[in-house]
Amino acid sequence: MDAVFDPIGGARQLWRSYRVLRSGGRLVPLGSVATSKGGMKVIPLSLLMVLLLKLIPDSRRAPLSPNMMKFPHTHNEWYRETLTELLDSAATGKIKPVVAERIPLMEADRAHELLERGGHAGKVVLIANG
Repeated sequence: MDAVFDPIGGARQLWRSYRVLRSGGRLVPLGSVATSKGGMKVIPLSLLMVLLLKLIPDSRRAPLSPNMMKFPHTHNEWYRETLTELLDSAATGKIKPVVAERIPLMEADRAHELLERGGHAGKVVLIANG
């Protein structure tokens, strides 16, 4: 994989995500959903794992994510540019996101249940009605 965007976190999951990277690939930890099961102790262990991954002498990268509480407010233009590039890439077929299921917005509760249950491959997409 060129990049792995990992919203799960936790030392084991970060290691698994790192292992699938190609040479020159990048691991981007985005959050720590794992805290819902493992509690707050997951966060320091996740940070420790990222620091340990940085010590591996290969060309894969595992940078610490920016502070997501401050970064969006101080880098708003970066978000706009990146989102535009991402949507353009999806529209032209340059990237092809894996979609597990498309669910009408009116059934958002079912989408949340699916996400909480896990075990699916791909994104759960909410579709606006009309």
